Amino acid sequence: MAGGVTASGDLGRIQLERFEGNASRVVMDFELQNARLDGTAAAAEIRDRDLVKIFPVYQALRQVVTLQGNAVRPGEYQFRQGMRISDLLPSYRDLLPQSYLESAQVVRLVPPDFHRESIAVNLKKVWAGDTGENIQLHEQDTLKIFSRTEMEEKMSVAINGHVVNPGTYDYYDRMTIRDLLAAAGSLKRNAYMEKAELTRTVTADGVARTTRFDVNLNKALAGDPQNNLTLQPDDVLIVRGIQEWLESDDRFVTVEGEVRFPGTYSIGKGEKLSSVLERAGGYTDKAYLSGARFTRKAVQKEQQKRMDEIILRTEQDILKKQGELASVAASREELEATKSALEGLQKSLEKLKTLKAEGRVVVKLEKLDAFEDSAYNVELQGGDLIQIPPRSNVVNVLGQVYNQTAHIYQPGEQVSYYLEKAGGVTRDGDEKDMYIIRADGSVFSRQQASFGIHWDDASSSWTFGSFMAAALQPGDTLVVPQKLERTAWLRDIKDITQILANVALTAGTVLLGLK
Repeated sequence: MAGGVTASGDLGRIQLERFEGNASRVVMDFELQNARLDGTAAAAEIRDRDLVKIFPVYQALRQVVTLQGNAVRPGEYQFRQGMRISDLLPSYRDLLPQSYLESAQVVRLVPPDFHRESIAVNLKKVWAGDTGENIQLHEQDTLKIFSRTEMEEKMSVAINGHVVNPGTYDYYDRMTIRDLLAAAGSLKRNAYMEKAELTRTVTADGVARTTRFDVNLNKALAGDPQNNLTLQPDDVLIVRGIQEWLESDDRFVTVEGEVRFPGTYSIGKGEKLSSVLERAGGYTDKAYLSGARFTRKAVQKEQQKRMDEIILRTEQDILKKQGELASVAASREELEATKSALEGLQKSLEKLKTLKAEGRVVVKLEKLDAFEDSAYNVELQGGDLIQIPPRSNVVNVLGQVYNQTAHIYQPGEQVSYYLEKAGGVTRDGDEKDMYIIRADGSVFSRQQASFGIHWDDASSSWTFGSFMAAALQPGDTLVVPQKLERTAWLRDIKDITQILANVALTAGTVLLGLK
């Protein structure tokens, strides 16, 4: 009635499930002989709710051996009695390129428990007629062929310097310098062709020694055997560059602001700042030399690296002090004050994480005829930026004062004058740590000041008095930091605040204190 047993049905076992006496389930097994039910099975009566099961044939293949790996036609093959490896793999043509012939693997299922055993064979010897290697195969054996990349250490050569794609490349037999240059995408225009260096490591008597060869690349590319040397594994070819050559990124600087012809200028090797300023037509009548800004990419990268290191270290210090807070504070008031201070530091730190270093270098510009012999007449590098602003007419007062604002510059007026105009220092202000950020980026602090007569670089004049008598120039900024000396614990936090303030100055920002 069900159409008979399919081709995948196992005739060796038919099972009947039955409910017996409304109390249990029983199972009965029957066998077919010659695709027909035997007498017992034929006489079996079918009852209500009986279930007849026909199981599938066991999935494992019989009378088969398997070829795997780096072969042209991997897969299952018919097993024949007396079959050997050479019957499964008659010749080299049955393998893919780069096959490892010295060691193939036969995996065998060994009765009675059919555990796995591995037998290594040498295919070269098999095809040479070695009967000891050309072993007889068993049913269910698997022959695996490995590639050389799996079995051998990968050999390589390297090329560095002025080529399009420097790096490490795979080594192959009879590879030459010209082959390596081609793999690296050819030479750059500024490659020095007369002399490259080939470094080779030679092992003798258990000791590695390094030897070097000079190579003329022009002759190597022409195929000269004296220069187009055959490479060995681990050779390194170094291609030098032409002297005084500048890459495109290193050839240009930018001049902005109050010069007659602002814009981008190409530079030569060793060209100085005064030369570019002269080519830019010199300063205009509005140029404020004391406020000039000079930034450099290399300095910016180094400053950013230092900023990131300091911020990370400071963040760890703050977290550590937050953990120690409860055990160190002497009173509830001190606990709350310290907690508030640390929260303010954390907020300042989060702000600093978003800032980037300016890369500013302090330079003091002068008239061009005098500037040529100045120590600030630096050699330029690609990417340098020179900004010369118009003359400023304000002085900024920031920090713990009653009115943080900008004031009109008054010639000759001193710190005390502008501090008074800002309403003076608040009770939280730290007068001892006041400092001035000059328009050129330099800093003058109260710690540097001493009472008496001294020379003021900013005003180019002699002054008498202390820090309060220091004259401010247009574009200068007077900063009054927050006082943190109420307890020994907060004095410790003050050190962190000073560190963050220094980081902020590196980014061209003034950290005004805790919020």
